[in-house]
Amino acid sequence: MNKLGKVLSGVALGTMVGLSSLTSAFAAEAPNTNSAKVETHQQTNSHNKIEQQKKSNIKSQQYAKMLTKQQAINIAMKHHKGKVKSVQLKNNIYVITIFDVHDYHAKIDAKSGKFLDIR
Repeated sequence: MNKLGKVLSGVALGTMVGLSSLTSAFAAEAPNTNSAKVETHQQTNSHNKIEQQKKSNIKSQQYAKMLTKQQAINIAMKHHKGKVKSVQLKNNIYVITIFDVHDYHAKIDAKSGKFLDIR
């Protein structure tokens, strides 16, 4: 009986060790739902940041394509010499008031730099 008890104890112990290693193996392979949620959240945040950067770049490009006030003044002064009294930007058109005996209003397209009119 003593031998039988030792054998049964050995078999039981072996079974327990075998089962515990199987449980560990399955736990290692089972996906962690919390890490999946964190990864999805990080991907969403990353996507949102990329979209914000794209929108920011588009706005920067729109403003980068416009002339500066000084560039518009230089274009206007090529067409009529005088003293610049004011510069206004309305609807992507610079209106530059130049004084030379009278006030003259030069219009310059702010995007293309094209001289439009002077009166």
